[in-house]
Amino acid sequence: MTCGKTVVAVAVVAATLVWLPAPSAAAVFVYHLNAPADLLDPAKCNNQRCRRVMWPIYEPLIDLSKDSRTLVPALAESWEVSRDGLTYTFRLRRGVRFHDGAEFTAAAAKLNLERNFLKGKPFYTETPRNVREELLAGLIRDITVQNDHTLVVGLKHPQVHILFLIPMVSPEALAKYGKDIGAHPVGTGPFKFLRRTSDEVRLVANKDYWSGPPKLGEISFRVITDSEKAMRSFLSGGVDFLPEVEPLYLERIIANQTAKLVRVPTLSTYYLGFRVDRRPFDDARVRKAVTSALDVDRAVLFTSRGMAVPAYGPIPPGVGGHDPELKRSPSDPAASRRLLQEAGATQLQVALHFNAGWGFFAELAQAIKADLMKVGIKVDLVPSPGYPELVSEIRQGKGDLFIYNWFTILPDADVWLPPLFKTKSVDNLTGYANPAVDELLDRARLLMDPAARVALYKTAQRMIVNDAPMVFLFHEVRVSAFNTRVSGIDLNVQSFPVDRFSRIEIRSD
Repeated sequence: MTCGKTVVAVAVVAATLVWLPAPSAAAVFVYHLNAPADLLDPAKCNNQRCRRVMWPIYEPLIDLSKDSRTLVPALAESWEVSRDGLTYTFRLRRGVRFHDGAEFTAAAAKLNLERNFLKGKPFYTETPRNVREELLAGLIRDITVQNDHTLVVGLKHPQVHILFLIPMVSPEALAKYGKDIGAHPVGTGPFKFLRRTSDEVRLVANKDYWSGPPKLGEISFRVITDSEKAMRSFLSGGVDFLPEVEPLYLERIIANQTAKLVRVPTLSTYYLGFRVDRRPFDDARVRKAVTSALDVDRAVLFTSRGMAVPAYGPIPPGVGGHDPELKRSPSDPAASRRLLQEAGATQLQVALHFNAGWGFFAELAQAIKADLMKVGIKVDLVPSPGYPELVSEIRQGKGDLFIYNWFTILPDADVWLPPLFKTKSVDNLTGYANPAVDELLDRARLLMDPAARVALYKTAQRMIVNDAPMVFLFHEVRVSAFNTRVSGIDLNVQSFPVDRFSRIEIRSD
């Protein structure tokens, strides 16, 4: 203990490591992307595609362990926490520089935090919306620079893990590129941005990385939108790593002697979303009719080949706030027809949008269509070539139903429920709005007592499930695959390399 503070002692592992010289630039690690990444600006993009590319470029103050259960050092090598849990004093690493040579300091960290949520601060922009603005505005009370390597952050409630989500961008690059920083990413990570084309983002090793030079020379994030083409490229050696393997390809990889599979239990929820802000799905009876018509467990079992856990609510097992008492009623077409009759919606024709880049989603969409036809709902399938197009169509108001998912690395209900269900949240694609749910989520965020927080989250979930803005489908057990010439891969719960690619090696054949 120190004068009113609990010291969190953190070992600086990097100082004890012995690093080998970086190999030649010929060691290129090819990583598959199923769609182009969006803006490589962590303030503006929070989807899987851009996060995968930004992972080796940027680093946050603090990180999460491989299983996401423990806070570990990143750009802050240690920190102290006040007894009330509301003041964090971060001791920043010395000698860390951004890729453009700018020094990483407490002032740089303060600027990065503030540009994500504080209007009027340098480099804050309203459009496109900041993806974590609401969370951070509700969390951070004040930020103080004590000296070049000491940053003090005052919180409104003790949820500091949210700070993990804020990768640090070079202030000099922000001053140079402004709102175009996403096209010129500059961080402190083990790899630097080299170039971008329509089908690739290329990174090069940061030989001056504070924790030692990476063992790879370059990383190529290769965009292949067609899953069959991606699989053929992987099996022929043109791609080294598949972060996600579609269930229908598992046997082909198992039979290949140059490939290896790894199972990664993810924190994810896949769902069928309703456009609840317009007819016919502004009527809860119609939404519940669709839910009753679907044999979700059968569809998930056969389309996922067993690589999924049925979902009965928005939060997966293993996340604080998960409610194991939530259950889904068995498929009941008769009940579905009664609800449609009550709602005066007996001759419905709706459009279902989905990502056709994955054959798995096409199979799932066909299963949904077949079940709904049995209760008299005609479904027009509208395939999108990839996730970016799908999200764009949904935001433009196209379609009535859509298949989508939510992934995060944080096992806390606060990064599950508010983004998906708070009124006008940037990630609330269904248009769902319930003031009572908003109030519960706001109250839960401010509570100090973990048990009381979980109780409110469970209450909110039951209201959400009763309102039925979406059909909860499954939680994914992800399968990744890599070429056996690759070594040093250690994946976290999102199939991201724990070390941000810095210790991965490729054997010369």
